[in-house]
Amino acid sequence: MNLSLPRLQSHAFLARWLLWLAVAVLALLLALPAAAQESSYTYTVQPGDNWTVVAKRVGLSVEELRAANPQAVRPSGWLIVGEKLTIPTAPVEEEQFYDVQAGDGWTMIADRFDIPTSLLQAANPRYVRPDLVLYVGDRLLIPAPAQSRPTATATPSPTNTPLPTNTPKPSATPKPTATPTVTNTPNPTRTATPLPTATATATPTPLPTDTPSPTPAATDTPTPQPTATPTDVPTATDVPTATDVPTATDVPTATDVPTATDVPTATDVPAPAPTRDTNLELPACPVDLAIASGPLLDVLNQDNGSGELLVAYLAACGLTSDGPVVGDLTGDGLDDLVIVYSLAAESDGSTPGQSDLLVANGVAGGGYAQEYVAGAAGSVQLLKAEDVNADGAMDVVWQDSTCGASTCFDTLYVRSWDGSGWQDWTDGTITMAAAEIVIADVDEAGGGAAGSGAAGSGAELTLSGGTYGSVGAGPQRARTEVWASIEGAPYTLLRESYDESACLYHLILDANHSFAVDLDFELAQSRFSKAIFENKYNACWTRDNELDELRSFAFFRLAQIAAYTGEAETAQTLIEQLADSYPSQPYAQVGRIWLDAYQASGDSIQACVLVTNFVTDNPAAVEVLADYGYANPTFTADDVCPILDLAASVAEPATPTASEPVTNTLPSSPSAPVTSVVPVTEAISLGDLPECPTGISGYADTLPEIVNRPALDPAVLGSWLRACDALTDDRGALAQQDLNGDDIDDLIIFPTIISDVGYGPGGADGAFFLFHGKAEGGFDLVLAPDIFGQPSPVFVGDANGDSRPELLWQVESCSTFCVTSLLGLTWIAESATYTQSVQPGAALASGKVTVESVTRGTPGKGRQLRLVGGVSGTVGGGLAVPHTEIWQSIDAAPFRRIAWTYDRNSDGNDCLGLRLVEADVALQASDVLSYTPAINLYKAALENSALQSCSLFGLDAAKELTLLQGLGSFRLIQAQALSGDVAGAQATLAGLTAGQPDSDYTAGATGWLESYLADGDAKTACESVTKAAVTKSEIWQVTDQYGYDHPALAAQQICFVPAGGGASE
Repeated sequence: MNLSLPRLQSHAFLARWLLWLAVAVLALLLALPAAAQESSYTYTVQPGDNWTVVAKRVGLSVEELRAANPQAVRPSGWLIVGEKLTIPTAPVEEEQFYDVQAGDGWTMIADRFDIPTSLLQAANPRYVRPDLVLYVGDRLLIPAPAQSRPTATATPSPTNTPLPTNTPKPSATPKPTATPTVTNTPNPTRTATPLPTATATATPTPLPTDTPSPTPAATDTPTPQPTATPTDVPTATDVPTATDVPTATDVPTATDVPTATDVPTATDVPAPAPTRDTNLELPACPVDLAIASGPLLDVLNQDNGSGELLVAYLAACGLTSDGPVVGDLTGDGLDDLVIVYSLAAESDGSTPGQSDLLVANGVAGGGYAQEYVAGAAGSVQLLKAEDVNADGAMDVVWQDSTCGASTCFDTLYVRSWDGSGWQDWTDGTITMAAAEIVIADVDEAGGGAAGSGAAGSGAELTLSGGTYGSVGAGPQRARTEVWASIEGAPYTLLRESYDESACLYHLILDANHSFAVDLDFELAQSRFSKAIFENKYNACWTRDNELDELRSFAFFRLAQIAAYTGEAETAQTLIEQLADSYPSQPYAQVGRIWLDAYQASGDSIQACVLVTNFVTDNPAAVEVLADYGYANPTFTADDVCPILDLAASVAEPATPTASEPVTNTLPSSPSAPVTSVVPVTEAISLGDLPECPTGISGYADTLPEIVNRPALDPAVLGSWLRACDALTDDRGALAQQDLNGDDIDDLIIFPTIISDVGYGPGGADGAFFLFHGKAEGGFDLVLAPDIFGQPSPVFVGDANGDSRPELLWQVESCSTFCVTSLLGLTWIAESATYTQSVQPGAALASGKVTVESVTRGTPGKGRQLRLVGGVSGTVGGGLAVPHTEIWQSIDAAPFRRIAWTYDRNSDGNDCLGLRLVEADVALQASDVLSYTPAINLYKAALENSALQSCSLFGLDAAKELTLLQGLGSFRLIQAQALSGDVAGAQATLAGLTAGQPDSDYTAGATGWLESYLADGDAKTACESVTKAAVTKSEIWQVTDQYGYDHPALAAQQICFVPAGGGASE
């Protein structure tokens, strides 16, 4: 029997409760500043988006996002590509900035903020210089990738959510200063609340004086009616919400449960509400939450159905509640009640924020009798009040969250009515650290009891999370637990799985579980082999020789597996290779003891007994896995060589067949490449290929095996990628090209999927694999760089006219905006290595890259790269003026930027500061362009009186123009002198002196020109100018007035030093 929401809401009691809350929320809305209510921006739905993807990307919960966009909520749960969503949080809140300090570098800063270096550089193309140098005072934007943003708990909260008061109003990026500062937006964390002293009071609770309460007219409270839809997170859809106020603003409603369709609007609520009986005396406020259920039940039983009495009592006693769930839960025709109540933040009793749950059954004649009190330890969230497991009996499901010093734990409880009482309906404790909880019938969607042999009835309880917030917990990975009610029985653990991890330790744990628990030797062998031969796994703990220790253990386990499967000769080979590869590791000695005993007796059990006795007295082998933090399993002497319950523990060696090699040829060094012996077979079809990987990282395991299958047609590989949705017309790529000049085609693969944690547009998550073809057939994987976003090839072939092929590709990475980065590789035969064929810095916001023939009259050969874009669309990005960059390869050197031109048709392009950017880029390329383009651009900018000041940070317009004219004149003087036009430089200096006699630029230009003319050393001449710029910030800060979409000069760049230092020959 399911309790329908309309049935629950049919009572006058609940209707009046909703009205009371509506009035309260309206009052709070009216009290909010207008800026707080209107702070929002628009997000355009991309291919691959869904509610969960967008919510994570913008830092909201799914419920908050849906509440702000009722027009987009559909029964199907779909979002339509191109539709606009309102995001009730200003984008600027997602932006963090860091001012570079002495000693900083790209990698150091990226590690500090736990983001990839390439993503940090992609978000800050203005500071990516050819030598990758950072200057003190450079202000870096710290991107906030999807997976690092704070997300809301995956379950509805039964307590009132406080109004947001700390959301900053969108504003332009603060004016940079020379003092290094860090501007971080901290992620919200749950912390333990200190326990205040309880105040022992037992006086009657005073009630507020009766005053008429205005009832808002229906026209004053517009109520959007979004269609209730299934969500990706559990929503207590059968639990009535406690508000009928629209939720399309930044103000949270009193519940996260999106059931607006079923909630009556203000027109459904009778007004005015019944008058409370003023002769009633309420019970004393409870001094502790543990004894609050009795007084609350007394108040509920005295209430005349308006809900006014309960509201008054809660307010007077420092308690809060979303109101009761009312309906027939026991099947006796009487209304029953479930209510969650909490201590308000300002309460003096127990722990503020602590909650409890009361279940009361209806009694004949009216009123309620207490049946069950949870006695919760922390904060309670009511999730369901319905027949969850479809067994015909009503269930109440709630979550109890408690927090320690660094980690919060979520425990699920299920109580089921069995005709006589509310019974515990769980077999085991359902607890997980930082859990995201979903209550849904996963079996119905095909995700049921895979491998378990059983399926639950009704809805399953899925918990995802499990990571602790303490360093001492050790290396961790999230896990997922699914609990099911098998044929209506109490919920029991159905299955458990772990997220992918780059830690070698986790791979060893999985392999050892397959070996010792599941007795799945085939899977264990595969996993232990990966641990030895695949170098993509990392050390994640504090042991000095962690990787060697773990790989030596893997060798030992492989030898045991060989013994258990009757391959004695293979076991001996593996132990010998263990001794050769890791002679100083304890498992080399353990392996020898085990092998000697096994060969002497032929009994693997007896061999393990001897090993256990040895490691008990010599625990070095035990310590290898014994202490990886308190979140990980222990490891004892008995675990080193466990005695498995197998009938075939004594076995004779098996003779391998020609088509099934005994083992791979193992290297003497674990870092050497490993090639399997593969028998020749007939052509492979799509059906012969393996299942699709579950995540993008899985392709690193699967593709090398696939491409080395004999007679594999690349078309079949392409079909497999398409079947896995890793290759479509819009994303992913597969190409063949001889890149290393050996006349054998190489294989270039860009698998790209859609993922909740993808950095690319719409959640695109890609990888890049380069395989060299071999003369004997098959391929060697030679490159698999980290990719953060959506990669795609731009050009494959000879791009610069040097008769060697280049591979050029782009990566689109998204944070608060999307950045397109251009990368390239070329093969150097002399060193047999790949080198970068594009200089750093080829990246721009919302960019588009095209390859075209080199423009006539320019120094490059072959083709040039055109990058168009550069507008992030964010507040901090500044002036929305796109630009075009031209990159060329000169004399077969890496492609470099030689031109930068702002769009002359865009509003705001007529800024003197932006025109000087164009001239500065030409000056930086003067070693290949000559100084003439830069001189012409500086002159054009300085002589154009129509160019304006455009500072976004309040710099006085006249002062801005004066500073820019001084800076432009100084750099023009440098270009003229360096080109040999000394007379022109002196004439420009004379004009600067006349116009700005006391300017720092005049003094700098005068000193620089005198020094340079004296000895021809431009670098030495710049030293005094740079010192002045470092101490006088306005000299360089005038270039940083237009937002981070536009390049700015650091103090060390004000004085231009040509390539090679500029000393005269």
